[in-house]
Amino acid sequence: MLIAVFFLALALRIAVLVLLSSHQLLADERQYHDLAVSITQGNGFTLSDGKPTAFRAPFYPSFVALVYSVFGFSTVAVQLVQSFLLSLTCLLIFFLGQSIFDRKVGCWAAVLAAVYPLLIYPAYQINSEALFVFLFTLSLFVVFKAREKCWYSLLAGFLLALSSLTKPMAIFAVPFFLIWIYKRSNKSLGIKSACLTLIILIICLTPWTIRNYHKFNAFVPFTTCGGIAYYNSYVLPPEGLGFNSLETIPAEYFSITNEAAQSHYLIQYTNKYIIHNWVKVVRLTMFKVFLFFYPFDGYWYPFSLGSKYNIFWSMVFIFSLIGLRFTGLATPGHRLLLMTIIAFLMCVLVFHGSPRYRLALEPVYILLAVFGYLKLRLRSSAWVYSILGSNFAVWLIFRYLDMITTLKWRSLARFF
Repeated sequence: MLIAVFFLALALRIAVLVLLSSHQLLADERQYHDLAVSITQGNGFTLSDGKPTAFRAPFYPSFVALVYSVFGFSTVAVQLVQSFLLSLTCLLIFFLGQSIFDRKVGCWAAVLAAVYPLLIYPAYQINSEALFVFLFTLSLFVVFKAREKCWYSLLAGFLLALSSLTKPMAIFAVPFFLIWIYKRSNKSLGIKSACLTLIILIICLTPWTIRNYHKFNAFVPFTTCGGIAYYNSYVLPPEGLGFNSLETIPAEYFSITNEAAQSHYLIQYTNKYIIHNWVKVVRLTMFKVFLFFYPFDGYWYPFSLGSKYNIFWSMVFIFSLIGLRFTGLATPGHRLLLMTIIAFLMCVLVFHGSPRYRLALEPVYILLAVFGYLKLRLRSSAWVYSILGSNFAVWLIFRYLDMITTLKWRSLARFF
C-alpha cells in the first residue's frame, strides 16, 4: 500500500511539472537560484556584486546547489528532487497517523496527502517550502519517537536545526517540542532527552552563526531577513500584509551598509512603532490570525480552477477542527499536534499569517481532518455531506460570479 501511495504521489507531482512546463523564476526563486549558483561556483553565500549575505537561510540554497552540482544548472532537476521529497512526506504522514491515531487514519491521510494540491504545487516552485515541509514533518515524527529512545532526541535536534536553517519559523516549535519531550518521558529520561535535543540543535546552528559574526560582526543565527519581515508585519507595504517591500522604509535605513545592522535597525524601529501604535497593532494581530486560516487564497494556485475560494484547504481545515474536538486531547500524540499548531500561531503573531506559513502544518491538519471525517461519518453522514456540499457551493459562487476581488487582503486590512 505504501509503495502505491508513494508512486501515486510522485506521478501526480511529475505530471504537474509536465503540465506547467514553462517556469520563469520569480523574486524569491531568483534569489535562491542565484545563491545556489554562487555556492556551486565556489563563491559561497554572496550577492551578484560579491558581497557576503545572510538574507536567506542557508540550507535551501545549499540543497539547490547540491542538485546543480550533480545535474547542472537545471531547475527541472530541483523540481524532480522536490517531487521525490514531497512523495516521501506522504509516507511520513502515514507513520505519524499510525503512531498517533491508528493504521486506518494513517492510510487515509497518506492517500489524501498524495492527491492534495497544496502539497503538490510546492514541488514546482524553486522555493524553500517543499524541503521545509519534508524536514519539518520528519522532525515531528522523530520528536514523537524521542520519548522512547535517547538517540531519537539527537536526531530530533539535528532535524530541527536543518528545518530552522531552511525556514527560521521552525524555531518557534522548539520550546514546545522540548517541553513535550520532557513531560512525555519518565523524569530522568525526559530531562536527558530534552537536553540532548537542545544541545545538538545549538551545535548544528553554531557554524552558520560564527560565519555570520565573522562577515557582519553581529549575532545572526538564521537570517538578516528578519528585520524587514518584522517591519512589514506592522508597517504594511502597499501590497498588503504578507509581502516585503522597501517602499515605506525610512531613508536612514539605506545609509546603513552592513546587512545585519540594517536588520537590527528595522527591528528597533518596529519595536518603537509597536509601542506608539499599540491599539492599531492589537487590531492588526487579530487580522494576522485571521489570515493564517484564510480560505480565500485560491487564486494563488492553478488548481483552484479560477475560484478565489480554496476549497481544498477549507475542507481540510473544517474537518481538522472536528478531528481536534473528537480527540479530546486524550493522548500525548494529540497534544503534540495541537502544540505544533500553537507554535506556528506564535510565529504568525510576531510576523504575519501568509498562507505560505501554514504549508508545513498541512500534514498536521490532514491527520486531524481524516480523523475528524472518519469519526463524524460514523455519527452522522448527513453532517459530512452538508460540509462537503456547502464548501462546493461557495467554490461555485466564487468561480462563476466574478468575485475575484471580494475579500481582498488590502481591503480587509482597513477594518483592522
